[in-house]
Amino acid sequence: KGGGDGVEIKAAFENGSFSFDDPDRYGVIRGYPFGVRDVRGRTLGNGIKQVQAVISNNGTRSLKLNYRVQWFDESGFASESDKYPWTLLFLGPGETKPILSASRSGRVQKLTIQVREE
Repeated sequence: KGGGDGVEIKAAFENGSFSFDDPDRYGVIRGYPFGVRDVRGRTLGNGIKQVQAVISNNGTRSLKLNYRVQWFDESGFASESDKYPWTLLFLGPGETKPILSASRSGRVQKLTIQVREE
């Protein structure tokens, strides 16, 4: 939705680990700063991939954000994209919250974390 800039972080799974385009990204929504930081990923024993990030409200007013993680196969096709809906997140002034997402398949090779205004 309008009113500010969202944040997008992309990653690829190569040689057994994730490679993030930028593990710390900051944005502004309606003049209030927020951040997505400490992004990291791992592969579980069954091949399922997980990603975790911390979303922070760096401003003095509460923020209502939406976030989602989309997973893609080696060809760049979304993997069951309808199963990765936007999730509402409330953050008070100065508050941080972790988010966690897991792929539905061990065949995924890329992911995108998106954060936007609710």
